[in-house]
Amino acid sequence: LRGVTEEVLPIPPTAPTPTPTPTPTPTPPATTPFTTSVSSAPDPQEGTDAPKKRGRKPAVKKPDTPPLPTPTQPTVDTLAKTPDSQSRPTVINTAVHRLLHVTLTSYDASYSLTLTKEKTVLGRSEEGGDYLATKPYVSRVHCSLTLTEDGLFCEDLSNTNYTFVNNQRVIGTVALKNGDTLSLGGLLVGGNRQAQAAYFTVRID
Repeated sequence: LRGVTEEVLPIPPTAPTPTPTPTPTPTPPATTPFTTSVSSAPDPQEGTDAPKKRGRKPAVKKPDTPPLPTPTQPTVDTLAKTPDSQSRPTVINTAVHRLLHVTLTSYDASYSLTLTKEKTVLGRSEEGGDYLATKPYVSRVHCSLTLTEDGLFCEDLSNTNYTFVNNQRVIGTVALKNGDTLSLGGLLVGGNRQAQAAYFTVRID
């Protein structure tokens, strides 16, 4: 082994370690802030040309002033229905008055009543009270007689002794004819009258 020279092999050069390239960080896209667009709905009470409410007050529409009523002359019927009968004369429907002339005559011929109004109420405290006050079977408000263009009609207003036409009780409204017998508070029994009731003969001309 003496005399053997060790051969030294050359060390190959080391390749340089590559430097890592930094990866670029992605930039997030710019975001637009979310806004809510609110459109103001038009007021249904305003027209299509109404101004916008932003920054100004809506125009106030003045109410329309109604025209004053034209004065008219009162008719015959309106005067007849006027409640203030003390200050105004009683006016009846002249057309009906010309058609019918009605008179009630008591059976004893001591009292007679001519109808001069479209509606007459009979009773101890109503029309004919000076005669009916002596008849206890007659109510204070007993019946009504109404003149129309169709004739004379009777309606019972008593809750006790009732009203009768030709000895038949009046229910609802009954038409009266010339010569009928109108009984307030009593019937004819065997042709006899009750002294406490009132009996009239109807005359229509």
